[in-house]
Amino acid sequence: MKNNKVINRVLNALPLLIFSAMLIGLLLVRMLFDMVLPAWGAWGIGLIWCVMAFDYLVRAELFKQIGGFAVMALSVLILIGALMPKEDVACYPRMASEEIVQKFESTWNALYTGNIFETYSPKQQLLDYGTSLRNLDPFRHGKMILFGLLGFALAVCYLFPIEPFPRKRRVDGCQMEVDKEPPTTQQLNNLTTGAKTAYANRFALLFLTGAVFAVQMELLQVLSPTRMVTGGSVLDSCFGILAGLLLFVPIHFFYLRLAEHRAKGSRRFNVLGVGVDAVNMEDCLQLFERIIEGERTEDGGRRTESEGLSSVVCHQSSGLKARLPAMTSALGVAGIMEARRNPEMQRILNESVLNTPDGMPLVWLGKLFGYQNIERVYGPDLLRDVCAYSASKGRVTPEGLIEGGWKHFFYGAAPGIVEKLKTELERKHPGIRVAGIYCPPFRPLTPEEEADLIAQVAKAKPDIFWIGISTPKQLYFMDQMRDKLDCKIICPVGYAFDVNAGVQEDAPDWAKYSGFQWLHRAIKQPRLWKRYLPDNPGFVFKVTLQILHLRKYPMLTGGQQVKRRTTE
Repeated sequence: MKNNKVINRVLNALPLLIFSAMLIGLLLVRMLFDMVLPAWGAWGIGLIWCVMAFDYLVRAELFKQIGGFAVMALSVLILIGALMPKEDVACYPRMASEEIVQKFESTWNALYTGNIFETYSPKQQLLDYGTSLRNLDPFRHGKMILFGLLGFALAVCYLFPIEPFPRKRRVDGCQMEVDKEPPTTQQLNNLTTGAKTAYANRFALLFLTGAVFAVQMELLQVLSPTRMVTGGSVLDSCFGILAGLLLFVPIHFFYLRLAEHRAKGSRRFNVLGVGVDAVNMEDCLQLFERIIEGERTEDGGRRTESEGLSSVVCHQSSGLKARLPAMTSALGVAGIMEARRNPEMQRILNESVLNTPDGMPLVWLGKLFGYQNIERVYGPDLLRDVCAYSASKGRVTPEGLIEGGWKHFFYGAAPGIVEKLKTELERKHPGIRVAGIYCPPFRPLTPEEEADLIAQVAKAKPDIFWIGISTPKQLYFMDQMRDKLDCKIICPVGYAFDVNAGVQEDAPDWAKYSGFQWLHRAIKQPRLWKRYLPDNPGFVFKVTLQILHLRKYPMLTGGQQVKRRTTE
């Protein structure tokens, strides 16, 4: 197994080694025979390098990390600077110095006409500054600045998720679990040592990666007829990478100490007055299991429904309590902005047992507030993983019946889609128990239709009632029907029905985890532009005010009564 890992690492590095050897060969040819590649050859090699570099970035899952696009943008700027003709770059400091001196002279002469000011020291200092700017080496200083920013961005992407100091945290989405026996001093020391070692190893790996990139950038200069490879330039680039990484470390340590203080207690954090739960998919599965199958008893068993699960309350990750059926939500920017416009929506969301971070902006905010383990819990992924997890609990009998597992009821989507969803889930997960499906009309249900739905749910007795209509309609529907449905969890997931039924193609991973899935959806569904264009800039503006403490957005809790929405 160990040999296989070594072989795989060598194979992964092989394209980089071959390309580096080729560039070194071109450098030797240029030094010995003063030969330069033609333009078409330089462009071809440059394109091949870009393809190779992009493949490495994708395999490193760069676009799934916070700051991934910043790393990409800085790398492109460095590449352009490495290949741009020297005379094109060198002219800018000269032009800037002449412009500064000329404008300052004209302004000074217009304000002061006496000779007494000819020797005035501020004027002479500014003139000297213009002269020094003329002599500025844009390659060295610009490259060091860009590589410093690149080092800092790499640290944000890959060093930020690692905690050098282990701390206590919640282990599921419901409540804090405390070990019966506290860890010994030796165990704590081992944890601390292991965390610091992992942090140092990641730091060294990032510096090595940056150094390899710096060498590649320097070797690529052999493609430019006006540039030459120098060892000093490589050292400057490596120094920039190291400076960026070192700058990040004290900022990260300060953030971790601040985050540890802010994250004590509740795992629900406030975003514009709406509570968002700092959870990942594993936390959600544990919470669903706790609600459906009951809480663990002292002897390790589970409290069943007959022992009073329906009459007791379920602990939220926030420490609040809620009655069954438990309301949940896959929460994104659209839901939060709707809550800002409508206090009733705010109440519904804050009364939900679970508000998963369905959008990357909420994940980034959670990490900013100190919740290191928060991950995106995307509606279609939540539906898929919960169904797979529940199917693993069931089994198919020789008679073809399904025993055990959780029962699901699917409500929503356009005609024909919910049937396709049922077929697709049963094909992928033979042990799943689909208790019922219902395709609603594109209008509010009539009293007769509502009574029919309630009767179907009462007969099926599902554990989870899934809603697949648009936001915010599905949240209002969940709140309206909560007291009428005989189930344990109500979970609105939007267009997750379409994705898991195979009707809609899901966004690629780079769009999902880079924060640009809204753009992917808007291009495929132009009607969504009218939601995204006003909501996204407004969200950024309001969240900025909240982070800077320029405006407060109190959370509306269940104790504050808001008039419920009436059925139209």
